[in-house]
Amino acid sequence: MNFSNIKEYLPTSFKIKIKRFLLGETGYYVSQMGFCPVCRKNATFSSVAHNYREDFICHSCGSPGRVRLLMLALDKFCPDWTSLIIHESSPGSHSGKILKQNPQYSTSKYYPNKPLGSIINGFRNENLENLTFEDNQFDVFITQDVLEHVYNPEKVFSEIKRVLKPGGIHLFTVPIHNMNSPTEVWAKLGSKGEPIFLKTEEWHGSSVSSKDSACTMHYGYDIVDIISKSCGMKTDIYRELNSTNGILNNPLDSFSQIEVFISRK
Repeated sequence: MNFSNIKEYLPTSFKIKIKRFLLGETGYYVSQMGFCPVCRKNATFSSVAHNYREDFICHSCGSPGRVRLLMLALDKFCPDWTSLIIHESSPGSHSGKILKQNPQYSTSKYYPNKPLGSIINGFRNENLENLTFEDNQFDVFITQDVLEHVYNPEKVFSEIKRVLKPGGIHLFTVPIHNMNSPTEVWAKLGSKGEPIFLKTEEWHGSSVSSKDSACTMHYGYDIVDIISKSCGMKTDIYRELNSTNGILNNPLDSFSQIEVFISRK
């Protein structure tokens, strides 16, 4: 298989996996042609790793499967999203390209120890546990794989509900580590703002700094109950396995299920 047509802006981690595949370090390879709901183009999707949620990449825009499903969910549940007021916390680099078509799309990231509500590096500084937005401001609030890095998810869900308009939705992705067991707190916040791990240390890449972000929560599907108890919002789980859009689950992988959560105010 010739990978020479893959765009240079694909994630470095994926390029490394491709290199390992070409060098014969792994025999795992899946490829599928279809239509990408993120870049809105006919595309080829390929994976050289078992996690189809993250590693089944669009050759045209670099989006992983979970982002493509999120865009399908947005199209399905908010077909008029180009005219809605949408905010995304820690925006994804792939979906953001199309969401910017909406003039009412805004973004934020969290920069600790910086003034909340200020603009830093082009993003509004917002802590999901203590948002500075007014009540009833947004039609849609998006978080993509952010909630596993917060220390107080109950507070986050309450804050997101507060800033949503009546009838608004929180559209989000989050890895479900505990598919057959309840949610576990993985790390707590130390007195100096550092993570104190209660389990094995786990770090994920960060879009804010060169340092990785601590994984603080290992969620189970009882996340829908946590949301309900913390703020009263009802949450649905959206799944749509679709090879045409490059959205597949690997039956051999017990962790990387592709799904989008939709909480309604």
